[in-house]
Amino acid sequence: MVEDESEADPQKRFLNGVAINPAPAIRLELGSEKLTVRAMDLITPIGMGQRGLIVAPPGSGKSTILKDICQAVGKAYPEIKLYALLIDERPEEVTDFKRSVPAEVHASSSDESYAHHVRVADELLDIARQQAGEGHNVMIVIDS
Repeated sequence: MVEDESEADPQKRFLNGVAINPAPAIRLELGSEKLTVRAMDLITPIGMGQRGLIVAPPGSGKSTILKDICQAVGKAYPEIKLYALLIDERPEEVTDFKRSVPAEVHASSSDESYAHHVRVADELLDIARQQAGEGHNVMIVIDS
C-alpha cells in the first residue's frame, strides 16, 4: 500500500516535481546535416526540460523548422518520447507531418471545433505528464 498517493501517480509526481535549469543540451546537429538545426545549436540551443517558442508570420517556415527539429531529435535521441501537436492546421499539413517526422502526431485540423482542439491538446499533455512522471524524457513540438 502506498502511503503518499501522489508518489503512486506519475502525473502528480511530475506536477509536484522541482523545476531545474534545462540540462543537458540537446544537440540537434547530431541527428541532421541541415543548416537550420546547426544554426539553432549555435544561436538558440535547446536543453532537456526547456520550453521554447517560435513566432513568425505565416509562410515563413515555422513548420519546416519544427519538422527539422523532430527529425534531428528522432535520429540522435531515440530514447526521447517525441510528440507533435498540430492544432488548427490544414488536413494536408497534418498528413505531411505524419509522413515526414518520427513523432507520434496528435492533431486537430482546421475543420474541427475549438472544443476539439482543446480536448486533443489536453489529452496529449496528460500522456506527456504520465511519461515524464515515469522518468521518460518527453518532447512536444506544437504547431498551430
